[in-house]
Order: sequence, then structure tokens, then C-alpha cells
Amino acid sequence: MDTADLAVVPDAVDLGAAGALPVAGVSALQAVRRLGTIEGRRVLVTGASGGVGRFAVQLAALAGAHVIASTGSPERAAGLRELGAAETVQG
Repeated sequence: MDTADLAVVPDAVDLGAAGALPVAGVSALQAVRRLGTIEGRRVLVTGASGGVGRFAVQLAALAGAHVIASTGSPERAAGLRELGAAETVQG
């Protein structure tokens, strides 16, 4: 193992949450990459308030997509616009 692959987990962060973080990020990255070029396209992220969804919103927005974030309630949509969602919808 390369020491560049290691990181110190702050005491305030739960080890389980820290361990799951890369899984959510990589899952979102794989999903966004499967879409191909998304610059200028509209992308709907369902479950946008979950771990994978929040990463997907950010990655799609950074790739130049118009991101529509779908959540179960207005409360769960809090913060998604700051992550890059152009629109939020509840269903």
C-alpha cells in the first residue's frame, strides 16, 4: 500500500461514515461517466439527497450539465442547489 493512499480520520468523524464515503463517490462517478458527454444536457438525479445522489449532483454539475435533483420532500432538497443542482423537484 502506498502511503499516499492513507488519510487521517478526524476524531469527530465516525469511522463507518469515513469508510463508506469512497464507495458513494465512486458509485456516482461511474454512473455519471456511463452517460458520456453531458455538457449542456439536462440530467435528472433521482435520490439526490442520499450519499450517491449528492455526489452525482456535484459531478454532473461540474461536467456542465443542467442538473435536476429529485428528492422525496422539500426538506431533503436543502443544500442541493449549493451543490450544483439547477432545479429541485419532489416526488
